[in-house]
Amino acid sequence: MAFNPANNDAIRAEFDNLYKHWSTPQSVAAFAAQTAAPLNDSIYIERHAAIKRLADKTPGAYDGTMLDICCGAGNSMRYWPNKRVLGVDISPVAIGQAQDLYPDSQWVVGDVETFKLPKLPAKYPVSCIVNSESLEHWIDPSIGMKNIRSQVKTGTPMILSTPNRDSVHCRMHRYLGLGEPPVSCDQHVREFGYDELIALAPSWGWTFDGGEESCQLFAVWACEAAVGHTVRLVTDNNVEAVKMFAEIGRCLPAKYAFCMVLRFRAS
Repeated sequence: MAFNPANNDAIRAEFDNLYKHWSTPQSVAAFAAQTAAPLNDSIYIERHAAIKRLADKTPGAYDGTMLDICCGAGNSMRYWPNKRVLGVDISPVAIGQAQDLYPDSQWVVGDVETFKLPKLPAKYPVSCIVNSESLEHWIDPSIGMKNIRSQVKTGTPMILSTPNRDSVHCRMHRYLGLGEPPVSCDQHVREFGYDELIALAPSWGWTFDGGEESCQLFAVWACEAAVGHTVRLVTDNNVEAVKMFAEIGRCLPAKYAFCMVLRFRAS
């Protein structure tokens, strides 16, 4: 079931609670054990790698400052090479953790609909935006995307990763007569399809420039509703299966992948 928050305060409370939970020694240990599972570990690695591959193909991406939208606790610092990152997140708890972990970078509390960019050094303006796994959490993506657009120069690239409603497993769910598949996470407000997102972007001030990467193939997830949870137990926990689907996922056109990583330009 999709998350149905009444307002941004509800989203803030949800993520504050999550980050508080993850900040205790007991929960950190539990979370580490959870993410050490083959599938979870693979998702994090593959997603960051796909964003980095597309950034490497984006001229000038590393010249200035990277604006990290919905930055959480600063995970982008693990893969962004020049470490010049300005992170924005709705959760004060997440921003506090990012400041503790990476005190030399700039971290700002704010929601995507209303935040204002702080002043940056003239020689390091925003040269790239990373919007990773956040669009699906927003109440009104059009407002957030327009606000970001209003604060950057025309042509500024945004690398956006988000779950894909046109993925193989969503398509198979429909082909099997099972209707629309559920959202991939209970905290997601809305997920977009590949064609849908590209078509909507110009009305938000962004244009898809053809740059894309793909992440993960969960071809058999749709079968769970038909044959039971056994399929997921195998594909999510078998090391070789996870490795195989991750490798295939890197070779797919983004429109078929579980996670699409697309490059848009401020238009």
